[in-house]
Amino acid sequence: MPETIRYNYQAIGAAQQILKGSVDASSEKDALRVLEGRGLIPVKIDAGTVAGTASSGGKIKKPDLIVCLFELVILLRSGVSIVDAVSSQARSAASPSIRVEFDKVTRSLQAGEAFSESLRLTKLDLPEYLLQLAKAGEMTGNLAESLEGGLEQMEYEQAIGNELKNALIYPAILVLAGIGAIGLIFSVVVPKFSNLLNNGTELPLLAWVVLSAGKWSNDNTTVMLLGMAAITGVIVWASRNDQVKNSFMEQCSRLPLLGDWLTESDTARWAKMLGTLLNNRVALIPALELANKGVEIRQRMLKLDQVRDAVVKGSALSEALLENGAVSASAYNLVQVGEKSGQLPAVLISVARLYEESMRNRMKRLLILIEPLSILIIGIFVGTIMLGVILAITSANEIGV
Repeated sequence: MPETIRYNYQAIGAAQQILKGSVDASSEKDALRVLEGRGLIPVKIDAGTVAGTASSGGKIKKPDLIVCLFELVILLRSGVSIVDAVSSQARSAASPSIRVEFDKVTRSLQAGEAFSESLRLTKLDLPEYLLQLAKAGEMTGNLAESLEGGLEQMEYEQAIGNELKNALIYPAILVLAGIGAIGLIFSVVVPKFSNLLNNGTELPLLAWVVLSAGKWSNDNTTVMLLGMAAITGVIVWASRNDQVKNSFMEQCSRLPLLGDWLTESDTARWAKMLGTLLNNRVALIPALELANKGVEIRQRMLKLDQVRDAVVKGSALSEALLENGAVSASAYNLVQVGEKSGQLPAVLISVARLYEESMRNRMKRLLILIEPLSILIIGIFVGTIMLGVILAITSANEIGV
């Protein structure tokens, strides 16, 4: 059986536009026949990789995934069926790893699975709210619109994440430099005075602690390195464990400044998702159930579940939100106006924007605090160690005199 090759092509479409993509075929002639069968006029075609070897494509980058899903939305809006749209992305996505996962979705769709469930079974790093929106889109027949709303939220979160990473670069460099300075002091400076521990010199408590810590760290370098490696391994494991991450998020949500930030982020996501669902003609109670599943902080999820239960019993959404303290007073007033005017979906999306803006401002204030705090903490550590060394030298000189 001849080997299947993935050919990258440029071709002129029916609307005289230049299209780029890839096609799997056993030879260049077969690839040209496939393109001509699609009504395309080939301009350029090059042999790429062997089809089926895309599993070596490495980690999927979030921006590549967002672009691929936006392209899927464009295809769906153009009237292409979901199977053909996904199959097209399985052939032409920029990332080989994404092509592999979309190929799995294609096979799952062809086997009769729903699109949302097919996505859930892949290794694509998709947020829960996007899967819920996909499910809602299937229920209402507005899959493209539902996916687009979720992708806009993913894009926003990606932008916030990039801002946060960029802002943390300088504090991270400060912390690493401080750790390096502390390590250098312990390995080079402190050992020169560790003999004071054994010659009967009466040292101040701080000097004794610093010299003892320095001597122990130099005598047990292997143990220290293994300990650091173990701590790093635990942190990596915890960052990949959903249960640990959720528990950590829950604890962080109770902190003064960080907790408000996380709560506003969660509320903004919930309001955006609920507004998008209602805008796509999902009934209020099913929309609340789907939106609540996208909430990350457990306490807020329980509170919003109580809101849903109150709505089921006949309360208005605004009243249920107020009774359970689920949103701020200004957000409650907006929701109440949206109910009276019949513009609840648009108002909820506006509420989401308000929370997003407030969250961004809190993030900026938090980042402003991180830099001086990191300098202060590193300064305290280095200063304490140096003070201990100075006290040890002073004590030795006093005995010598």
